[in-house]
Amino acid sequence: MQKTNAKIIRIPLERGNYSTINNNILMKSTLSSDAKVLLQLLLNNSEEWTVNLQFYSDKFKWNGQKQAKIVKELKDNGYLTVTRFSKGNKAGFDYFYTISEYGNLKPKAEATSQPTPEIQESEPVSGIQNNKESINQYMEKVNGLLDEYGKCFTISTDFNSDIQNIFRGLLDDNTVNASQYNEPIVRTALLNFIINDKLDWITSIIDKQKTSLHGSQANQKKYITETPKYFKRLFESGKYINDDNILIKLTNQKYSILGIGGKKLPDVMD
Repeated sequence: MQKTNAKIIRIPLERGNYSTINNNILMKSTLSSDAKVLLQLLLNNSEEWTVNLQFYSDKFKWNGQKQAKIVKELKDNGYLTVTRFSKGNKAGFDYFYTISEYGNLKPKAEATSQPTPEIQESEPVSGIQNNKESINQYMEKVNGLLDEYGKCFTISTDFNSDIQNIFRGLLDDNTVNASQYNEPIVRTALLNFIINDKLDWITSIIDKQKTSLHGSQANQKKYITETPKYFKRLFESGKYINDDNILIKLTNQKYSILGIGGKKLPDVMD
C-alpha cells in the first residue's frame, strides 16, 4: 500500500449548509481567490434568490474598487453577465444577473455592479454606441477631476491607474454614454473610490500601531474602533487631507488616547 502524507477530516454534509463547485474553477489561474469565493457563493443560491453584491462586499470588507475588479474578473472569464434595464427617465435601473458554472457567458454590453452611485444616468444600454473620440473626451474630464482630488488626497500611481481603467472599461463596454458626462455623479463615484481606499490604508496603519499603546486592551480597542470613524466623518464633511497630514493626525489621535498632551508631533508614526 502506498504511504500517504495527509489526513483529511471533513464536516459531515448537511443539506443546505455546504457548497459545491467544479474543480476546474478552483484551479483556474485567471481568477483570483476572491473571485472564486464570490462565484461559489453566487452559484450556491436558487433562481428565486435575489442577488445582492453589496452584502458580500460588506461581509468580506471589499471596497468599491475591489468589488469592481472581482466582478470584472467573473465577467471577463464568462461566469457572469449583468444586464441593466432602465426604469424610466431619471428613475434608475433594474439589474438582471446571469451566473454560469460553465464559464460560457460571452462578455457583452452590461452595467457594472459597484456599490457606488451610477456613474451616468442616460438611455438604456442597448442604445449607446461610444466612439474613440467621445471616450477620450470623457476620460479627459475624469482625469481632470482626479488631478483636482490629487491636490487634496495623496493618490498613488497604481490607484490612479486602477480608477482610470474602471471608467474606461465602462465606456469601452458601452455601459455609460460617453457623450453625456454627468459631473456630479462622476465626482461622487470618484470620491467613494478614493475615500474607501484611504480608509483601508488608515486601518492598516492603525493595525500596525495598536501594539505601541502600552499593551492596554482598552486603549487599543479605542484606537482601532474610534480612529477610522473619526477619519470617515472628516472625509464626509469635505475635509480631504494628504497622507503626511493623515499620519500626523493618527499620531495625534494616539497621543490623545494615551493622555499625552503638548508633545511635539513627529513627522511619521513611531
